[in-house]
Amino acid sequence: MFKGLSPAVAAELEGVEPVDPDLIYQGEAEIDLGGRTVLLREVGPAHTRSDQIGLVDGRVLFAGDLLETRIFPIAPYFPPHDTDVDGEGWIDALDRLAQLAPHTVVPGHGEVTDASLIHDVRHYLVHVRDEALRLRKRGATADETAATVDENARTRWPSWERPEWIGLTARAFEKTLHDRYQLGTSVPAIPENMPARPTPVPGNVVASSEDTGIKVTWDAVYGAIGYQVRYRLVGVTVWTEFPVSMNRFDTTWTEDGMEWEYQVRTDNGGRVESDWSPTVRATAHPKTAPPPVGIVTTATATGVDVVWGAPTGPYTDTIDRYQVITYDKDTPGAFIDGTSVTGTSVHIDGLTPGHHYAVSVVTWNAVGGGLPGAGRAVTIGAGSPPAPGGLQVTSTDATTVQLTWSGSPQAAGYRVWVRNINNGSQSSADEFIVDTTHRDIAYLFPAPGTMSSASPPSTGPWSPRSPTASSRPIPRAASCIDPQCC
Repeated sequence: MFKGLSPAVAAELEGVEPVDPDLIYQGEAEIDLGGRTVLLREVGPAHTRSDQIGLVDGRVLFAGDLLETRIFPIAPYFPPHDTDVDGEGWIDALDRLAQLAPHTVVPGHGEVTDASLIHDVRHYLVHVRDEALRLRKRGATADETAATVDENARTRWPSWERPEWIGLTARAFEKTLHDRYQLGTSVPAIPENMPARPTPVPGNVVASSEDTGIKVTWDAVYGAIGYQVRYRLVGVTVWTEFPVSMNRFDTTWTEDGMEWEYQVRTDNGGRVESDWSPTVRATAHPKTAPPPVGIVTTATATGVDVVWGAPTGPYTDTIDRYQVITYDKDTPGAFIDGTSVTGTSVHIDGLTPGHHYAVSVVTWNAVGGGLPGAGRAVTIGAGSPPAPGGLQVTSTDATTVQLTWSGSPQAAGYRVWVRNINNGSQSSADEFIVDTTHRDIAYLFPAPGTMSSASPPSTGPWSPRSPTASSRPIPRAASCIDPQCC
């Protein structure tokens, strides 16, 4: 079906082999994603013939293209290739979604929001249906109906984007009125040759400092499928690209004084893209609060205890809550989970035993969430890990060595301790925790000799010393590896 939409799409799909699903169900099914229960349910025909939704723990609704935020709903009515959209079925599906009373709604496009989006989209679809019915009963042609509905909808929802979908939604409802209610003498026709989507370079690209970071906006390109934004810190050579469906991009989690630069291009799919816009810059001056201090994480049998101290400094006078973020590093495609609390401690349960989790805490004030503060990673239910073994030290240049060792699945990470054996100094370590079994140590004072490791018995097991020979002068220092369990 999709190959028939355009030559560009057909070229992209050449040689693609569909992958059979792991789970086939009818009606509904429940799956367990490591302590998260997901209800899968058929709700089509609506947006398509076989729409389905996912409801996570009875609270988070993944609605796909049944719902869009600040975008006119996408009605894929493209005869003869795609005519499955059912306007009445769509309204009925939204009624059923509203009955689920989700706390959070993840739409197919746009920002994550709450259940009010269900009612907003339903209100729009009912308006289009009623207008199409009223106009057809008065004898309006299909083109006249689509044009009138388009004009009225743009007026009623002026902040919504992608208005090219209004007319197709009206035509889809006209098909429903004809097929289901025998209104009209024929199904409205669609031109055989669809006009090419305009793909100009976006204009009026502006980057500006906002209370939460930096906002980038540009003039919307009528008919565009979406946009690509690329960004980087000034002075960095590599760009990071990110797709967006609307003419806005926000940079958050940035520090005060950081200068960012951006470029934007129109993206119509199938490698139909415009050139990049001229570069714009802005310096971030966020008014978010700093991250918490003294974050301590302690793994339990099925979760993690997290304790922290309140930050001080600018913008801390309006702190109203904290967000504890956990991420399962052992589950491909895992979601980032957030727990909101008003105090300075929390126990998070229901994590997967044996899995490694990253933990961080975000301070929220009247503006929003700031930069997260990282706590030490944890391994759920693992207890104290054994000492790393096989420590090897290799000189890579006059002031740098590379350490490698064998680890343990019980360890959530490793911290390296170093001391200068020339002056008898005490071992010291920074707070940089690695989750790999290697690390480079740089800026060591060079002197002829060998590298060895020490094992000061302070808290927990340490790796034994591991001398290694080298033909070049290497730093004289001692190092040991501290496995982090929590």
